[in-house]
Amino acid sequence: MKRTVLAMILALSCGHAGATTYNEAISAYRQGEYAQAVQDLFALAVNKDPDAQYVLGTLFEKGDKIEQNMAQALHWYEQAAAGANPFAQAALAAHLAKGEHLEQDLSRALELFLSAAQQGHPQSQYNAAVIFEQGLVGEPNLQAARQWYEEAATNGYAKAQYNLGVLLGSQAGEDADLEQAYKWLSFASADVHSSSGLAQAASDARKGLLEHMSATMLVKAMEETTLAQQNSLMVVAAPEAKMRGAKATPGSGQEHDVAHDAKTVSLPIESEPQAPAEPEFIAVDVLDD
Repeated sequence: MKRTVLAMILALSCGHAGATTYNEAISAYRQGEYAQAVQDLFALAVNKDPDAQYVLGTLFEKGDKIEQNMAQALHWYEQAAAGANPFAQAALAAHLAKGEHLEQDLSRALELFLSAAQQGHPQSQYNAAVIFEQGLVGEPNLQAARQWYEEAATNGYAKAQYNLGVLLGSQAGEDADLEQAYKWLSFASADVHSSSGLAQAASDARKGLLEHMSATMLVKAMEETTLAQQNSLMVVAAPEAKMRGAKATPGSGQEHDVAHDAKTVSLPIESEPQAPAEPEFIAVDVLDD
């Protein structure tokens, strides 16, 4: 079946008639018309549609209805990333950061993460922050790390909320902000979507802050947390839906287990599976342990 579909793509793409749209191609896939859907996506991708290029890349990476081909997957991720598709930028950056199927290049990975982050992609905001915090490209830059953690945390990204809380709670002297640390760790501990132990780790880290907080600080922190919750700054089920011009939602897949001292160590770069547009048929497993 996979070889047949691929052969159909190569044979028919040049003579593809009609102005099939991205949404029509996705609709065909959802209706089980796989050969037609892949043919349409290929035609759109050849005509420089970044969303179709990204989806085609995921299909080749997963071997979903076509034969798995990482060279083709990376080719289409590159094309879509050049077209400013944030999901393709994130996927390509993840491969570069981990050095899987591509030579490791953290500098370029950071550039791609930042490009996606600037478009409102929470996972890329988080990954850029990790690179800045840990000094994986140049010296550690805690100011930039805090900026991008805050962006991702405000978008409901629980791992960013956790790392931001840890960062703010562990800094020395005037740089410490225990009230904000308490707030963000409270958000992370309330993440009902986490299956990785993150919520418990955040709860433990928050408890560790209490011995350093006065009663007045604690009351203020609790008030700020409650106010933020009322203003909908809590964990959301699909933060990518808030992206500017987003056409994608998160996929489903394994989360990373929290295997660090929650009081002192931030979580590392990671990439949750992503899926394009409305369909939930693709899970791109990059940077999974």
